[in-house]
Amino acid sequence: MVRSPGSLGAIYVGLFEMGITFLIWLKALSFSRTTAQVANLILLSPFLSLALLNLVVGEEIYISSGVGLMLIVAGIVIQKKAG
Repeated sequence: MVRSPGSLGAIYVGLFEMGITFLIWLKALSFSRTTAQVANLILLSPFLSLALLNLVVGEEIYISSGVGLMLIVAGIVIQKKAG
């Protein structure tokens, strides 16, 4: 039985944000030739999150967020060229 108001939130976080996502991540790693292929996808998730927040919720995107995204993309490009 759920005994406190925070218990439902803890169950949600434990199940979806920590449990199922790790299983999906492990499955993606098993399908890829190298872990670097999957690692680059996780670096792009902030960009997708900002785009969805802007489109779905209408949240304003600040310049600092754009600069951060550019640094992420630059890091991926540098990694690709070095590897």
